[in-house]
Amino acid sequence: MAEIDVKFPEMGEGSIEAVILNWHVEVGDPVEEGQTIVEIETDKATIEVPSPEKGFLKQRLADKGDVIKNTDSICIIENDISKLVQSKNQPLSVMVRVGVLCERCNNVIPVNGFVEEVKCGKCMETTQLSGRLKWSEILNYHNPGIDVFSATKKHKQGEGDYGAWQPVKLKTWRKWPVCRCSHEFNEKEVGTAVNNTGEITCTECKAVTVLKPVPGFIQKQFPQVLFSVDELPHGMSQADGKISGLAPVVMKCMSCGGTLNIDGSVRLVPCKFCSSSNYLPDDLWLALHPQPVMKDWYILFK
Repeated sequence: MAEIDVKFPEMGEGSIEAVILNWHVEVGDPVEEGQTIVEIETDKATIEVPSPEKGFLKQRLADKGDVIKNTDSICIIENDISKLVQSKNQPLSVMVRVGVLCERCNNVIPVNGFVEEVKCGKCMETTQLSGRLKWSEILNYHNPGIDVFSATKKHKQGEGDYGAWQPVKLKTWRKWPVCRCSHEFNEKEVGTAVNNTGEITCTECKAVTVLKPVPGFIQKQFPQVLFSVDELPHGMSQADGKISGLAPVVMKCMSCGGTLNIDGSVRLVPCKFCSSSNYLPDDLWLALHPQPVMKDWYILFK
């Protein structure tokens, strides 16, 4: 029993290049002898590369779209079927981009991590993600029979789905987490972090990416979820952020012309001279309260 290195098919003499067109099996999938593993294309033909023996696909050495040479290995087949279970237990990763509609003003609020509430950057009202709008409803495609995790298992790397329904916008990709320097971590790096350290050190910039523990309200609904990778401070919801921007701002009272000191704490500002109330216009209010941007983040699961 051993690992089998699957080589570029023999194509005669000389240097030949090919492009990976399509993978027919996923890492961890069992294969039969002679079963097509991957499809490649040279400048002359499209070639189906078969498995030399019965086993399972242990590792891909090239991704879809990569250029390989006739001296390269394409993948590794493990013919010890007893190791299949271990391979199947490797974590998967889905990159998500999520937004929900504000229950008050219908503004789209980014949801950039596992939080229980989000604050609208326009009307400053908080939307709970535990009432009418729940995570169990967010992480599906408006279909109770499927969720992003079961859907991701059917996708190939770099593929995904998009869904938009009231009150959720959701986009998903099957993709490994990316470092801040744009280096994409590989399966081995992520698997080691999940099973051991909980941290991934980038091989390029040496920055450390921390896998965040799953909060209890998510673990209860989705026990297959292991960690998340996002930019939210640990233990902080999106509704916690401090007021930032241009505060304090000085403007004139619309009734008497007196000076108003605007600190961004309230939108209806009383004048200390004439006692009238001044409603701050949208452009000033949004300058004092910059809206969060919808970002890509990652969920690791099994």
